[in-house]
Amino acid sequence: APHSMKSSTQISAKSLGLYLAVCFSLLSVLLTLILLVVIDVTVTKQAKASIGGNLAELAHQMSYRLDRAMFERYREVQLIADRIGWDGKPVSGPENRRMLDALQRTYPNYAWIGATDERGKVLVATRGVLENEDVSGRPWFQNVKTHLHVGDVQEAKMLAKLLPNNTGEPLRFVDIAFPYAGPDGARRGVLGAHLSWVWARDIQRSIMEPVDAARKLDALILSADNTVLLGPPDLQGKTLELDSLKKLQRGTNGFHTENLPDGHEYL
Repeated sequence: APHSMKSSTQISAKSLGLYLAVCFSLLSVLLTLILLVVIDVTVTKQAKASIGGNLAELAHQMSYRLDRAMFERYREVQLIADRIGWDGKPVSGPENRRMLDALQRTYPNYAWIGATDERGKVLVATRGVLENEDVSGRPWFQNVKTHLHVGDVQEAKMLAKLLPNNTGEPLRFVDIAFPYAGPDGARRGVLGAHLSWVWARDIQRSIMEPVDAARKLDALILSADNTVLLGPPDLQGKTLELDSLKKLQRGTNGFHTENLPDGHEYL
């Protein structure tokens, strides 16, 4: 009997040891899994914050470049408007034509520049395009009456059939317009310029291409009503309803994750 009890005790001790070993092993595996999950979540969060911060910086750079380029064009058109008509000579004279053509040659993204009389008849324009045409119904001519000198991005109407287009997309412009005056300071007409939207794509490429070589990125430029003016072909022209855009309108900058219409999640 004592021998039997001794054997049972040995078996129980071995079973307990095995049980404890298994428990410790399972506990170690569980702790390892928990640690891996925590590390994965932490690393993912840190990576998202790092990439998101870089994206926010790229967005800021592009916004700044677009803003500066737009301001430079704004000032150029304003300065030209200050020079047209001040000497009392006919606005349609060769001096003004040479000046407008020279400005277009200097910065080819000016698709068209022209000066009208008070009724909206084009008196002089780059390459003679739209001269003697009535543009009084165009937004840029009307905007000057309400002191809005820069218009929204829009497709060409009258110029669509008159200007070359090798982009495969509808021609779109940002309009800039200023009134001009005669020697007596009285208003004589409007100077308008169509800035090709290609300039925005050029800025996009200059900023995004060096980064895109190492990482797949897309840049979206949206209008005030959240229509995609520049972006991937499948999104261009669509209006996006995104939480990040609502936050942006409330003044909250930064980075967010969003599901776009293609069904994928993006940072």
